[in-house]
Amino acid sequence: MNRFKKAISIIFVLLLVFSLMSGCGYDKSVKGHSKSAGSKAEEISEDAALEIALKDAGFKKSDVKHIKVELDYDDDDDRYEYEVEFKNGKYEYEYNIEPYTGDILEKDKDIDN
Repeated sequence: MNRFKKAISIIFVLLLVFSLMSGCGYDKSVKGHSKSAGSKAEEISEDAALEIALKDAGFKKSDVKHIKVELDYDDDDDRYEYEVEFKNGKYEYEYNIEPYTGDILEKDKDIDN
């Protein structure tokens, strides 16, 4: 009977610990982005990431060609980012966009060879 009480006590403690972790804002890592339990943060869409980059560069979608948008994991920064690329005239534009906030993390403008 003593073993039974000990097993029940251990199970109860484990359930209590897991309940506390899930109910009090325990940090969960979601695709490299820290998001608290119960948070309503959602990824922006690929179209939204493209629009952010185009607006920053001063273009409309019809002004550019060779558009590429993908959600990719950046090993160096240990996070997911939208990589947005497009061309206008002789220039190639590259943007890294944070997938939850839409912030521009990096941008580059090069002459396209």
